[in-house]
Amino acid sequence: MTTSRLLHERMREKGYSKIRLQNELGCCEKTLRNYLNGTTTSGPYLMKLLAILNISVSEWNSCENIKQEEVL
Repeated sequence: MTTSRLLHERMREKGYSKIRLQNELGCCEKTLRNYLNGTTTSGPYLMKLLAILNISVSEWNSCENIKQEEVL
């Protein structure tokens, strides 16, 4: 699963619209759009976004589009 899909599924489950989520996060429309389309996967709003949508950090880090550190 990608971060985009995870966010959209949780928004649907919790009944959040983009505008409601944007207002609760306190971010601009472009910032939220970047999280929702998977362009942004970290940043100043990430922890609040995960808390609002009840997504654990480990669940977020398990997404396909999160870059994992290579273990040597």
